[in-house]
Amino acid sequence: MIVYNLFPLLAGRFSAWAPHIERAAAMGFDWLFVNAVHRPGASGSVYSIASYFALNPALIDPADPQSGEDQLRSVIAGGPRSRPSADGRSRDRPLRGRL
Repeated sequence: MIVYNLFPLLAGRFSAWAPHIERAAAMGFDWLFVNAVHRPGASGSVYSIASYFALNPALIDPADPQSGEDQLRSVIAGGPRSRPSADGRSRDRPLRGRL
């Protein structure tokens, strides 16, 4: 297991994450850890969460007609999936690009 840490504020809006995920896969990473995408608190830090039920507005593309939640779902839908193995257990597939 080789973990890539995608830091949302550096990666940009959800719509800009795909190239980062592809690059991580090309470098051999097979797991993706994403720091908090929640609305930040007064300090602005992703570690100071104001609401676990609201997304950070800086990550939402206002030109996209989808809601912020749906934009995030689109990123997730294009990413890794689980698949059953021969023994019937679920196994994680590598990051997108290495499927």
